Amino acid sequence: MSERICCANCAFSDEPFHDESSHEHKAGLICRRNAPEPLLRVRRTEKQVHVQWPEVRPDDWCGEFKLR
Repeated sequence: MSERICCANCAFSDEPFHDESSHEHKAGLICRRNAPEPLLRVRRTEKQVHVQWPEVRPDDWCGEFKLR
């Protein structure tokens, strides 16, 4: 196998979504191997439920690697 076994070459990794209104850009990847994790944000006036996939570094590896 000539491809390096890491998240950067994995079929389950994806570029993170960048909100155009935010200037925050992340250098890592997101892993879509499993379902996203729910996050509950509670503020004084409202509750917000979001989902988020785990963030990974391009050189990470979890053991469930699948070549793109």
